[in-house]
Amino acid sequence: VSQSRYVFDWSVVLISYYFFYISMNLFTFLVLIIVLASRQHAFFANQHEASHGHLSNNPTLNEWISTLFCSFPMGHNYFYFKQYHLMHHRFLNTDLDPSYVPIKNDPDWVYPMKKSHFYKLLIKDLMGINHKIMTVYETLYSRHSNSYRYYLDRFGFYPCLFAAHYRDWE
Repeated sequence: VSQSRYVFDWSVVLISYYFFYISMNLFTFLVLIIVLASRQHAFFANQHEASHGHLSNNPTLNEWISTLFCSFPMGHNYFYFKQYHLMHHRFLNTDLDPSYVPIKNDPDWVYPMKKSHFYKLLIKDLMGINHKIMTVYETLYSRHSNSYRYYLDRFGFYPCLFAAHYRDWE
């Protein structure tokens, strides 16, 4: 993973916000939702690569870049994600795997699956109502709910976003 991916992803995000700001119409908004969703996926992929140390040979730089430019804008905590994800690799598909335990008896994760069930899941994903997997992250976060990093990561991004647009709402 090169740092140029971060520059590209953030350039797309900033240009998207600019286009919405100058146009302020529904069509632009709908198109940009798709564009921004693709960048959120890229942020998550970059966060994942950083958790394996693939962003920089310097672990501190690796953590800071991923925290500020990937995790924070998505409301994630890089350090908790890294802990969770490395446990997943260490105990893959066992009862100690934090990704596997919540889904091992879930019919949505049994393969092969019927086409009708697949399409039902796809529609739920597209509507934003298939969020079971996020409960895995919430379970992890809840262990750290008294941590200042939890609150900063979960709620800190939105006041920053509000402040950036405050002058437009006056």
